[in-house]
Amino acid sequence: MGKRIFYFIFFLLISSLMAFGQVKEVVSGQVVNEQGRVVSNADIVLYDQQWNTLSHIHSDSEGRFSFNLSSDSLHTIVISFLGYENFVKQINPSERNTATITFQLKPDVQMLRQIEVKGKFKEGSGGQVSTIKIDPKIPKYLPSAFGDFNKILSTVGLGVVSNSELTSQYGVRGGNFEENLVYVNGIEIYRPFLVRSGQQEGLSFINPDMVADIEFSAGGWQPKYGDKLSSMLAVKYREPKNLRGTITAGLLNNALYLENSAFNKRLSISIGARQKSSQYLLKTLPVKGQYKPKFYDIQSYISLDLTKKSKAAEYGKRTTLGLLLSYSKNKYQVFPSKSKVQFGTLYQVMNLTVDFDGKEIMEYETFQSGLVFTHRFSKRFKTEFIASGVRTIESEGFDVEAGYKLYEMEIDPSSGVFPTLNAPLIIRGIGTSFEHGRNNLKASIFNFTHRGYYNLNSKNKVEYGYTLTKEIIDDRLSEYSFIDSASYVTLTRYVNTSVDLNSWRNQGYIQNTYTPDSTHILTYGVRLNYWSLNKQLLASPRLQYGWIPASRPNLMLRAAAGVYQQPPFYRELRNFDGEVNINLKAQTSYHFIAGSDLKFMSWGREFKFISEIYYKYLTNVVPYDVDNVRLRYYGQNLANAYAAGIDFRVSGEFVRGEQSWFSLSLLKTMEDVQGDNRGYIRRPTDQRVTAAIFFQDHLPNNPTIKMYLNLVYGSGLPFGPPENKNLRASATTPSYRRVDIGFSKLLTMQDKEVLKKSLFESLWLSFEVLNLFGVNNTISYYWVSDFQNHQFAVPNTLSARFLNVRLIAKF
Repeated sequence: MGKRIFYFIFFLLISSLMAFGQVKEVVSGQVVNEQGRVVSNADIVLYDQQWNTLSHIHSDSEGRFSFNLSSDSLHTIVISFLGYENFVKQINPSERNTATITFQLKPDVQMLRQIEVKGKFKEGSGGQVSTIKIDPKIPKYLPSAFGDFNKILSTVGLGVVSNSELTSQYGVRGGNFEENLVYVNGIEIYRPFLVRSGQQEGLSFINPDMVADIEFSAGGWQPKYGDKLSSMLAVKYREPKNLRGTITAGLLNNALYLENSAFNKRLSISIGARQKSSQYLLKTLPVKGQYKPKFYDIQSYISLDLTKKSKAAEYGKRTTLGLLLSYSKNKYQVFPSKSKVQFGTLYQVMNLTVDFDGKEIMEYETFQSGLVFTHRFSKRFKTEFIASGVRTIESEGFDVEAGYKLYEMEIDPSSGVFPTLNAPLIIRGIGTSFEHGRNNLKASIFNFTHRGYYNLNSKNKVEYGYTLTKEIIDDRLSEYSFIDSASYVTLTRYVNTSVDLNSWRNQGYIQNTYTPDSTHILTYGVRLNYWSLNKQLLASPRLQYGWIPASRPNLMLRAAAGVYQQPPFYRELRNFDGEVNINLKAQTSYHFIAGSDLKFMSWGREFKFISEIYYKYLTNVVPYDVDNVRLRYYGQNLANAYAAGIDFRVSGEFVRGEQSWFSLSLLKTMEDVQGDNRGYIRRPTDQRVTAAIFFQDHLPNNPTIKMYLNLVYGSGLPFGPPENKNLRASATTPSYRRVDIGFSKLLTMQDKEVLKKSLFESLWLSFEVLNLFGVNNTISYYWVSDFQNHQFAVPNTLSARFLNVRLIAKF
């Protein structure tokens, strides 16, 4: 049914595009100065006959740019750059679809007087520590299993960890993936509750085709952002002006995107639909069987400018209305058949063969929407009202019986140590296990938010906000499992609970940003939170400071300190036995961060080096164990913890015209759990070393042929036997190592004569090798016992090497 809906929407949209399609022509140019040197990042605006803005771009690192023009009208190009006179040129029909036109800028003699050059904080992320601005184009082309937006964070973000290509979840600086804030156009986004493994997930909420702006913070964010412990991701969706779209097709995912405007560009509409086809990749997993995953979603963002014409000249967009709509459906079915795993050491090589009978059926259905109303009362005062909600319906059903045989390979006495090829097998254990589950969860969350922005004067900007949240949780949990090993049947788990929670949350904040001059910026404020369930009032003061030394305008120094408290959500309240502790208190994290941004020139190009050191002390910690992507909380405030580390990132055009970056993070995070008498032990997210590389290259004489390389490394994580407090973090997993590589070819209307009359503006074809070196990365462990009741941890590994093909068509 999901595929039929997807293809029906696809057919309708393509039909409408062909009806409205028109022939496009191209003008290409290069901006240079009087000496013939290229002018990069020049401001270029395209106008129609009525001087309405059609497009606004910047020249690239070689001074080049291009526009698509309608063939039946006149256009004017205006080019401006600091220190030069504005260049105005009307494009004649004869100059279209020709060779590159050279636009030569003349110096502006009025600006050539002596001036003092100082650094300046840019509006937005200027002065914020641990904050990265991400190019919205990169996530679309990053070689990854499903083209998931969140995968870009593991390479570009500071201290971000993602140890599975099958999941969109990530941890930041020792935190888990339920400690991350995500906003789309100011609306908070929620993730599914019951997902157990990466293969059961759909895609992340954010649709990369719809993204216009990305800001990611790894800690120390401002009071205006919410109450979580680890990170904040703020995404802004596009507000289009013209008809355009993309079609993405591949072996693992398909997508369709369309945008347009109406009513003299006062109404803009963007809509995106995605489908995830992971069954081909899941066939490379160690557990063989019949996989039937189905995921699709559809999102739309509609923006309406309600500003009166008489006020538009003075205020711009004075009154706007935005509507975000999203629906996703995920049904995961698997009928496992068998698995064969070899593990152990050189001194003890073990084999486990498992025959399965049964099935798993997981369904997740989520509706999410938000209405954003913005009004500017004056040039100094702006308000925002947001009404949003999410409704999720999730169910799990599984009955799986597994019969296993555990073998040990006999060591050749003549070799002394190593087992020989085809060595005899010694049976160490035989048993069966059975798991049953019927779980259903329904959750409804409604938010009403008011925000205000007031410029007191040229140096002070005050922001405030209030959010009222209603939460309704209805959970039915029914699970049991047992093992039959060495003639003993042991019930390992039995849970049968019903939970109904109905609560209110009140949140508020106020902050001030003080900028005495262009080289100093100070943001300070406080955030308040009250939850009716545990009746806890929280106050979280936060402070940020940024400074650009007058003698070093290419250097920015930043520091932050603050309190970040995460009131418990439903998952933290529930312990291993399904019992809910409504008296659970908020986890608290004290952030201390210092860092620097250094811009430097090398090979005639600008690079940026970021370094940050941080320390986080946590109290009222709720301990948890990790099983694949499922977190199992102890349901009590039992621990104190800390996280300390340092992050490095260098980015720039290592190959001219292509952005690349390298990241390195060192981390140590420990916790002291009450009652275990073990002192500080490693937290489940204690990944000491992580490194990431994203590198782009192209053929020297043909930049339309590119190579994309994505490399991720993470040292081993701690683990131990399940539900055993005394052996938590007693062992370490192997390192996570993964390399994905892609080769692409871009075909534009100038490349092929046949494309000039086509509906499509360009075609991008990519051939990717995922997990290039075929590394068997471990995600979790399956525990079995031998005849002497000794437990063995059998690794569950991720996907093997896979060849993928993707096509992106723009129109």
